[in-house]
Amino acid sequence: MARRTVELGEAELETLRVLWDRGPCTVRDVLEALHESGRKVAYTTVLTTLTRLEQKKAASSNKSGMAYVYRAKISRERVVRSRIGSLVQQLFDFQTRDVLAARDDDVFRAILDLGIEVGMHHGQVACVE
Repeated sequence: MARRTVELGEAELETLRVLWDRGPCTVRDVLEALHESGRKVAYTTVLTTLTRLEQKKAASSNKSGMAYVYRAKISRERVVRSRIGSLVQQLFDFQTRDVLAARDDDVFRAILDLGIEVGMHHGQVACVE
């Protein structure tokens, strides 16, 4: 499988979270979920975000009746794994596979703790597809 890095911004991650948590959604469904979580955005903003996720191949859509229904194409686990890999490379200046090959328990625990603490709330995320 070819590996390709996709940068996801905060709004794109928020939108993907809705798709992961609720499954296939229309633009209106995503808009309502974001409003429920306290994020006040316009319909057109959600549509633009979903369109960008499609362009990045992180989501897909098909027409169902009068509206398009969007689905996440990348899993939450894949985004988390990729984000942790990016952080390991930035913070430790080497690849994740090097950490695993070294079998350094302290470093491995730090990576796991880092993944748990950081979650998926800030900044850019590199997604491998």
